[in-house]
Amino acid sequence: ENCVTCHGAQGRGDGPAAATLAIQPADLKQHAFHHDETYLTALLTRGGATMPAFGTQLSRAQMTDVIAYIRLLARGE
Repeated sequence: ENCVTCHGAQGRGDGPAAATLAIQPADLKQHAFHHDETYLTALLTRGGATMPAFGTQLSRAQMTDVIAYIRLLARGE
């Protein structure tokens, strides 16, 4: 519910808001295995270039679930 607007339903960075952003959202399928859980958790917590921070909205367990989900998407599951 927090990611699809920018990253799209399949995590490819092609969500409905992506075209309005100065920096295109990442294709999560490409980043799922290039970064470890510590890096991805920090990114979710603090946000990125145009990505908002979710540190106050998501628990650590929810962030772990998000990371697991994008890794499943990357595998085509």
